[in-house]
This record gives sequence, C-alpha cells and structure tokens, in this order.
Amino acid sequence: MSAGLPAPGSAFENLAADGSLDPAVKHVALTFDDGPTQYTRPIFEILKNAGVPATFFMLSDQVQANADLVREMTAAGMQIGSHSRNHPHLPGVDVWGQRDQIGGSTQVINSVAGPGTVSCFRPPYGEADAVTQQVVAENGLAIAKWSVDTRDWQKPPFATIIQRVQSSVRDRSVVLMHDGGGDRTATIAALPWVIQWLKDQGYQFVSLC
Repeated sequence: MSAGLPAPGSAFENLAADGSLDPAVKHVALTFDDGPTQYTRPIFEILKNAGVPATFFMLSDQVQANADLVREMTAAGMQIGSHSRNHPHLPGVDVWGQRDQIGGSTQVINSVAGPGTVSCFRPPYGEADAVTQQVVAENGLAIAKWSVDTRDWQKPPFATIIQRVQSSVRDRSVVLMHDGGGDRTATIAALPWVIQWLKDQGYQFVSLC
C-alpha cells in the first residue's frame, strides 16, 4: 500500500494532505535514511517478514555498490527516494552543486532501481533553502520530511527508540529512522517491537511517494 503521490515541488512532513487514505483508518509511514549499508539488509528482512512497506531515502554514492539489494527491495514493495549523493549540508551550496546532489543522485538511483523510481527527495539534516526547493521542483520531485524523529542517530538504547515512537506517533505520522550513518544495531533491535506495537494500536503502514 502506498500513499498518494505528492505534487512535484511540494513539501510535506506527515500524511495529512494525502486524500487517498481511508479517513476511518490510522496510517503511519516508516522511513529510513543514509543507506544502503550493511544494516539495510536486516532492516529490509524485518519489514518484509512483517509485511510492512517502508521508504528508504538513499545516498546514491552507496547505491551502485548495493545494486542487487536495491532492486530486490523495490521488487518487494519498498519505496526508494533520494537523500543526495553523499549527505552534504545543502543550504549555501550553489545551484550547480545542488543540481548534482539532487538531480544527479536521482538519475543514479533510477538507473539502478528503474526509471521513475524516485519521486521524493529528503534533504540531508532535513534542511533546505530556496535553491533546494527550486532544484527539487525542476526534477519533478517533492520534499519529504518527517513528524516523528526517533533520534536513533544518537545511538540510544533500543528501548529508547521504541519509547520515542510510542510517545510521539499519531495518525498520519512519518517516522524517521536510519539504516546508515553509523552503527544501527539498536535500530534493528527496536524495529520488530515498533512494528508490533503499531499493529497492536491499529495502524496500517504505507510507503511514501
């Protein structure tokens, strides 16, 4: 199940504007940044075994070395977005640099996963300026942010990641986690518990874009 496609040039941090979702059902989107890495496979397997779709915002510099995994994830129903080439801080980067980071990364991911795969871009650190917005629109993409930050990049205990989801998630939330950028052992440990708790609360899972 996928959320409705956002309009190119738009930006969103939750699913509130998605009119394709049943208003009588609670929905949540799980997202993962900074992969693919050695942690992506176990996260993908947990999701697949649980029947849960998710969205992975990938760094294109790491995609080609993991091309088979990326294609397997796409075939299994995971959505792939761009998170730039190599995670720079985009505000202040000139238009040509941002075109390379945004448009260039999109081309690389599409060349691996299939034409038209990428329809959303998540700016590194969640920060975008007017140039970012312009270049995202030029590439026919939407800016995808989040509404629940597990802060797993701080490497907290796995129970803390679970608690942060439980205390913050609401209907139409977009949850941020990571499958790269450092040791993601705690994220892997927390994920089955997060999924089961959300299921127990009656949430249906959607992917973005």
